[in-house]
Amino acid sequence: MSWVFQQAAKALVTVEVKQTASSWTVTTSAGVISISETYPLSGSMTSMQRRDLRPGKCTGRVERTGGVVPGASVSLEWEGQLGGKQVEQFTLQENGNLLIRVLDLKLNNGRTWSGKSVYRRRRQ
Repeated sequence: MSWVFQQAAKALVTVEVKQTASSWTVTTSAGVISISETYPLSGSMTSMQRRDLRPGKCTGRVERTGGVVPGASVSLEWEGQLGGKQVEQFTLQENGNLLIRVLDLKLNNGRTWSGKSVYRRRRQ
């Protein structure tokens, strides 16, 4: 992951997850920059813009995971410059007050990156 995107990952302030009867949406925000992705709960692939805003095809899907601990797994694949794949695991804990996000990324050039982020629900 480039230095710029490493710094952007550190700057993430807000992650919002929403689920309806037919879709699952994740929105990540850092200041005025916000990226929102919506996936059908059917598990079918959907097309979207690349997160790094480079040109090229990007597809993804979501699967609900869990049982005792609810969560979701997002799988992404993208083409073009720095093409690759990634899997993100989202897990809710502490009665929905804690979101754990684990990411594994592998670029087609062989480079990899893994990380874990922990988000606490903002107090109203």
